[in-house]
Amino acid sequence: MKILLVEDDQFLTELLVQALTEQNYLVETAADGQMGWDLAEAFQYDLILLDVVLPTLSGIHFCQQLRAQKNFTPVILLTSQDSSTHKVSGLDAGADDYVVKPFHLHELLARIRALRRRESLDRSPTLIWRGLQLNTSSCAVSYDGRHLSLTSKEYKLLELFLRHQQRIFSQSALINHLWSFEEAPSENGVRAHIKGLRRKLKQAGCEDLIETIYGLGYRLRKREVEDVEFKGPQLPDQPESDQPASLSSVATPQEFAGAWQHYRGHYRDRLAVISQAISALTHGSLSAALRQQAVREAHTLAGSLGSFGLDQASHDCKQLEARLTEIEGVAAIAPGTVAALSELVIAIEQTLETPLLASTTAALSPTPSPTQPPHLLIVSEAAHLIQQLMAEAIVRSLHATIASPTTLLTPFPQQHPDVVLLDLSVPETVEHGFACLEALATVQPPVPVVVLMHQGSFAERVKIARLGGRAVLQMPLAPEQILRAIVQVLPQTSQTEGKVLIVDDDPHLLQQLTALLQPWGFQVVLLDDPQRFWETLEQTQPDLLILDLVMPKFSGLDLCKVVRNDPQWDALPVIFLSANTDAALIHQVFLAGANDYASKPFLGAELLARILNQLKRVKPKP
Repeated sequence: MKILLVEDDQFLTELLVQALTEQNYLVETAADGQMGWDLAEAFQYDLILLDVVLPTLSGIHFCQQLRAQKNFTPVILLTSQDSSTHKVSGLDAGADDYVVKPFHLHELLARIRALRRRESLDRSPTLIWRGLQLNTSSCAVSYDGRHLSLTSKEYKLLELFLRHQQRIFSQSALINHLWSFEEAPSENGVRAHIKGLRRKLKQAGCEDLIETIYGLGYRLRKREVEDVEFKGPQLPDQPESDQPASLSSVATPQEFAGAWQHYRGHYRDRLAVISQAISALTHGSLSAALRQQAVREAHTLAGSLGSFGLDQASHDCKQLEARLTEIEGVAAIAPGTVAALSELVIAIEQTLETPLLASTTAALSPTPSPTQPPHLLIVSEAAHLIQQLMAEAIVRSLHATIASPTTLLTPFPQQHPDVVLLDLSVPETVEHGFACLEALATVQPPVPVVVLMHQGSFAERVKIARLGGRAVLQMPLAPEQILRAIVQVLPQTSQTEGKVLIVDDDPHLLQQLTALLQPWGFQVVLLDDPQRFWETLEQTQPDLLILDLVMPKFSGLDLCKVVRNDPQWDALPVIFLSANTDAALIHQVFLAGANDYASKPFLGAELLARILNQLKRVKPKP
C-alpha cells in the first residue's frame, strides 16, 4: 500500500513514517500543500494522509481539487480542529475520514486498515496459488508447507501479482507501486528483484509462477488463483494488532524525552511567530499574512505538543488558534483579548522550557515474549456454547478458562487474561454482564473484551463501546467465527530474534548497545578490534551488522566494502553508527553499500526501529 503523507510538522512526519513503514506501507512525504498536490498529480497512491492547515494549499482545498478531478483516492484528514463544524467541512470536501490531533497511532492505523478493507475486493487474509500461500496478516509465505524467506520487495512483488492475477505490470508500473520516488531503482534493479523471487520460488518447488510478456512486462501465469481463507497448520491466522508492529513498544515516552530536546527549539520558533503576531496586534499593525501564519503555527503546535502528552499546552494552542481566527476582519479588538493571548503564550513558553515530567517518561521496556499460549476467559452461563468454544480454543492454541457473570465481580486475578469473551446473549444474565463489563473497564492494563449478544438495542451497543468493548458479535454465530474475532483483538506480542554484530572501538558504547538490544531478544556479538572482523563475521554468522565509521587500522567503510564484495555477505544489512554529520562522508557510506546511518548520540527507540526495519526487509515475519 502506497501512502502520501502531507504534513508540515517534521516530528509528526517522522513518527508517522516510522509507524507506517513498520506496517509494511510505502510512504512518501510532502511538507506543504502544493508539494503534496504535485506528487498526487504525478503518481498514484492508495491513500493520502492530509493535514488540514498547510502552507501554500490547505488540506480542504487540496481535497476539493482532488475530487474535482475525479480522483477518488481515499483521504484521511489530520487536524487539531475537533469541532463538528470542521469535521463536516472536511467530509464535505470529499475526505473519507477525519482524525483529531493529538491521536493514538493505533487508532490511525486501525482507520487506515478500515479504509483499506472498504476499498479492497479481497477481504481474505490469505492468497493462494495452488500450493503457494501468502498470508497478508502475518506476512508469511509458504509452498507445500515449506516456509519461504523473502526480502521485503520480493514479498511485495509476490503479493502484487497474486492480488492482480490478470494484470500485466510494466517495469515502470512495478516501480510506481513498490518504491518511493526517492528510492526508485533502475530497470535492471527491478529485474534483479524478479530474478531473486523466481529463484526462491524455484528452490521451493514452485516454478513458472511469474510470466514475462516480452515488450510489456510481467504477470502471474494464467492458472486458477484462489483467494480463500487458509485454515491449515502451516500459516495460522495472526491477529492484526491495533498497536503498530514493534513501534508500539519502540516509540515510548522515554524516547520522546530525547526527541523533545531535539524538537523544542523548532517549537520555540513557531511560538515566536505567534508572539510577533500578538505584538503587531497590540500596535494595530497585524497583517492578514502574519495572522494566517500565526494561526497555522498554533494549529501545528497543538498537534505536536499533544503528541508528547502535553495536553494542557496542546489545549492552550487550540485556544490561540481559535482566538486568532476570530479576529479576522474585526475592526475593534475586544478589551482583554491581547492580554488573554499573551497569557496563553507565556504558559506555552514555560512548557517549552520544562523537561518532560517523569510521569510521562516511563522506562523503555520491550513487550515480554509469551511463555504460555494466550489466555481466553469465557464469561458465560450457556453450557452448550461454552463446551463448543473450549473445543475450538484448543484448535486455536488458546488456553481457555470459564467464569460466571455473577462470580466475576469478585477481585480480578493478578494474572490477567489476554482477552475476555463476555456472553450477553442470555437475557437472564444481561444485568450481571454489564456489571462485569464495568468492572473490566477499570482493570489495568486494559483487557480487550469481545461481547456476544442477540438483537441488542443501539443504546446497549453505545454502552458497550463506552465501557471499552472491543467487538460486538450478534448471535447466532458458529464457534469458529467467534474465536476468529477473538484472535483478531488479541494483543500481538512477539520476541525479536536475531544476531547483531557490533564493531566499535568505544567499550562504553558497546555496553550501551548490549543493554539496549539484549532485552529485546537479540543475541549481541561485540568486537572492539576491526582487525579481527572477518574471522568474527564467519564464526558468528550475524543477521545484521552495526559499524562505527572511524576506527584504528580499518574504518567502517573498509569493512562495509569487504562485506559487499563477498557473495555470501552481499545482502547482510549494515547500519553505520557515527557522530560524523558531514554530508559528503555520509554519501560515501551509502555508496559503500550501507543500508542505514544513525547519529551518535543515538536515541534507543530510533536505533531499535532502524534495526527492526532492516531485519524485516531480509527476514519477513514468520
